Amino acid sequence: MKRSDLIIDLAEEKNLSINDSDRIIRIILKEISDSLLLRQRAEFRGFGSFSVKVRDKRLGRNPRTGEVVNIDRKYLPHFKMAKDFYEKINWYFKIVKKIFSFFIFLSSSFFWW
Repeated sequence: MKRSDLIIDLAEEKNLSINDSDRIIRIILKEISDSLLLRQRAEFRGFGSFSVKVRDKRLGRNPRTGEVVNIDRKYLPHFKMAKDFYEKINWYFKIVKKIFSFFIFLSSSFFWW
């Protein structure tokens, strides 16, 4: 799903104009970005939380030459999925996998007879 798809879905679901839903999505993304820039968490109950992970300065190697290289400290955005959301997604894929394997079983047993 792209941002434009999200804007259209929000506009249709809540009977908003495209401009209004675009403004809402921009505000939400801006607030998440601003909180990460301040190294704060942005938490959405039932969905997950965004935070900043720090990778400390370290020594690395250039894989092509083998030369030792200094790697600076990095700040990376991190998303942790909420437990309910994780279970919901895994339940869905578990059901799809069972249905798919059942049809494969049926098709393979059909050819044995």
